Amino acid sequence: MPLVSPSMLLGGINIPEPLLTAYEEGRLVIFTGAGISMSPPSNLPNFLGLAELIGVKLQSTDDPNSPEWSHQLDAYLGSLDDDDKYDIHRLARGIVTNPASMPNANHDALARVAAKSKVRVVTTNYDLHLERQLKEYCDPAIEVFQAPAMPLGDSFEGLVYLHGSAAVGPERMVVTDRDFSKAYFHAAWAARFLERMFSEYVVLFVGYSHTDVVMRYLGLGLGRRAERYVITDDPTNSIWERLRITVLDYEPKQHQVLTQCLTEWAGFAEMGLLDHRQRIRSIVSGEVANPQQKISLVTPPGQLSYVQDSIRRPDRVGFFCDYATDPGWLDWIRDEAAFTALFDRTTPSNDVSFRLAEWFVGVFAFGDKDVGKKAWDVFAESGGTLSTVLWNALATQMHRYDEDRPPHVLRWIWLLLEQEHAGCVTDYLEDALQWKGVWEDPRADVRHPWSPLDSAAEVGTQLPRRWADRCHPW
Repeated sequence: MPLVSPSMLLGGINIPEPLLTAYEEGRLVIFTGAGISMSPPSNLPNFLGLAELIGVKLQSTDDPNSPEWSHQLDAYLGSLDDDDKYDIHRLARGIVTNPASMPNANHDALARVAAKSKVRVVTTNYDLHLERQLKEYCDPAIEVFQAPAMPLGDSFEGLVYLHGSAAVGPERMVVTDRDFSKAYFHAAWAARFLERMFSEYVVLFVGYSHTDVVMRYLGLGLGRRAERYVITDDPTNSIWERLRITVLDYEPKQHQVLTQCLTEWAGFAEMGLLDHRQRIRSIVSGEVANPQQKISLVTPPGQLSYVQDSIRRPDRVGFFCDYATDPGWLDWIRDEAAFTALFDRTTPSNDVSFRLAEWFVGVFAFGDKDVGKKAWDVFAESGGTLSTVLWNALATQMHRYDEDRPPHVLRWIWLLLEQEHAGCVTDYLEDALQWKGVWEDPRADVRHPWSPLDSAAEVGTQLPRRWADRCHPW
């Protein structure tokens, strides 16, 4: 079974961690289609709707919804354009520049998202709504590229009108089959740009259905390394698997979910560290109202997803550790990969593992007797192995006590002695064996819960010689 990538729930859509990472690292291209401009107050048509409106204006007897034309709308428009009496491009431009059409929430949210990273946006739309919102949020101003003058696909920043826009001469808009042939085959400026773009960047399609035949052919020719995602309400469409595009789905026709997702993503992108600290504190601080209920049952999914993302982030994991002191959060985190890594000897020490190890030891393992027992049980049920970072956290915090160490703390000494390995800082244990109470035999408190050994003395006989030689003589 393939591993499921961690994700973050934004407005009802799960956004995979690799996609968020690409965004944060400036490696993401947002590729938009007509779907983002259909909601009010934009109210612009998709390509089929555009073909229908032009057909009505010209009183064409052909129906773009018919089997003959429905899968080749560019050819339908091309057939109308063959009549020299009509200027299809000018008609298309007139439709998308309707004065009553205004930017909608999708344009606004996408612009806010893009503005908080390197702005790389490609659109097949002709309207100027997204550009207008990008100019509002981006400082300094972004560069805008109009077809056919494309930038290098593997090295660009700004907004790319792949099929032209209403801001330039209508003859430069890619509308008919002849236009598509020129853009993708003869002059091939669109094909060259896209091929380089897909090979260099992670791409997220928003409001784009892949109905363009040339885009399908181009997508089929890409290698497996091309990372592409699509937000869609049509996840069962076989085209996604054929094109090796990862689907991020929402319920059919519930397009407000897409808007909500983009809006929440924008809000998330605009949060500073203080905002993250306050939000994490509001979610995890305080006692769980009903200790018998799991955290996952009493915390809204969106909040829980945000916390899951936060504990994987070096700049945010500390906020969780500062405020998550209820034992319910230990029950919750025990299945999270960032935490279970503490019980894997191969786990490298990094900012996340270091902070989580300190939290586990300081709040639970060395907390009061009850939470100490819970920490011991979590350790045992997680395999009973200390990673280097957890070993060092335990050894370091052994010295935080001014008075006698309680038995549930002393028992970790034997574990440290038994599991010492390369990378462990043993200086902290040099005088630990001389502490009061170390050599008493509190049986169930000292022995491993999975071990047949019944006493501290029996544990001691199994220690490595370098420690056994320094131990109390039996």
